[in-house]
Amino acid sequence: MAFDQIPLNAYAWTMGGIALFFFALRSYRNHQETKNPVAWMYFLLGAPIAVAFFLYGIPPMLSKDPDVVIQTYYLADMFVMISMIAQSRLMWFIGLKNRIRYAWVALPTIMLTLTILLLEFGTSKAAFGNNLTLYTDIEPVLYAKSLLYLLICFPIGYFFIHQGALNPETRAKAKSIITGVAFILVSAAAISSSLLQQGSDTHESAISNFFVFLLFLIINTLPRKKLLTAAATPPDTTTNQRSS
Repeated sequence: MAFDQIPLNAYAWTMGGIALFFFALRSYRNHQETKNPVAWMYFLLGAPIAVAFFLYGIPPMLSKDPDVVIQTYYLADMFVMISMIAQSRLMWFIGLKNRIRYAWVALPTIMLTLTILLLEFGTSKAAFGNNLTLYTDIEPVLYAKSLLYLLICFPIGYFFIHQGALNPETRAKAKSIITGVAFILVSAAAISSSLLQQGSDTHESAISNFFVFLLFLIINTLPRKKLLTAAATPPDTTTNQRSS
């Protein structure tokens, strides 16, 4: 396929896959060095998202058959749901571990992710138009995805911001607050896309996503000592742990 025929958002999602791959790799290496459990959770949520982004982006570069692309879309969403389960563990660990057992978070998350996957199979559509790959879901799927992002990503953002506000050390405070803001902004963008655009991209969102992912890639490939807020250098939350 000629470069000018490749959908614009395919470039954005592929860039996202590359960025999340390096994020997951850096998180894994950080866990090997520090044994920080949050770094391991970053790896578990980042690796499936990287696979999902590649599956959103690469197939439309190779084929313009909607029947092929929709199958890889289902597979990509499955990896997104795996990441959401990992994020539920992160949410529990940083904000709820001293209040409830993880099972009370995991079971509703798993049930909601399975519901989304079952509802969208055979009902979601893929098409090509206006130099974009257009993935659309039915309304129940869009609402369920929005609910999942709201219940998992927003609390993670809040817990990180709250944790950062209480931390007296400036660098750790900045890391935690910026991480929290990032979770809230990404989840807000995902909810907005679901409710306002049926889950599809626009030219504007594809271009902005590309540059956001490019910035994220740069952050995760610069030497760690040069970063004030390395995405894969999580705050230390290893104290006062409670087993699940």
